[in-house]
Amino acid sequence: MTREQLLSLWQPSLAALERAFAVLPDEPDNIDTPLWSGTFETPQGEKQEQALTLRQLLAHLVVSAYEVPLGLSGFGQMSQVGQLQPVLRQKSVPELRAELADRVARMIEFLNGLDEAELNVTRELHGGTRNVGEALGRAALHLVHHKGQLSIYVRLAGGRPGMFLG
Repeated sequence: MTREQLLSLWQPSLAALERAFAVLPDEPDNIDTPLWSGTFETPQGEKQEQALTLRQLLAHLVVSAYEVPLGLSGFGQMSQVGQLQPVLRQKSVPELRAELADRVARMIEFLNGLDEAELNVTRELHGGTRNVGEALGRAALHLVHHKGQLSIYVRLAGGRPGMFLG
């Protein structure tokens, strides 16, 4: 992927994410309640699962806006994600909005500063061997996946998420 293609993917995704954070109430009633839990059959037997809470999802989206793409593309460490998420899971919605705004600015700055040659470098990365541009594209898709989850959570918290992108 070229820098221009990455920016055309990341910019609207990050803007839509910020809009979704903006329409959340500052203190949603359901912020620490999983939306579902259940027992599922797997080849290894029954497995108990539950959804992330809204606060956990918000924390994950914050790191998915900067630390995850850097880690997946070899410009950062995935271990940072694991270290930051517990800290972010203690923050309020307004604090998480501020954390996201900071990371959005840093991500756009990072993408703007990338050299086209850097995007075509193939590396052994988290999840396999791929070029940096492809890894950053996959990270954007990861963000969009979780933004879709957030749309449901926003509605359940009393907000209106608006358009998915755009």
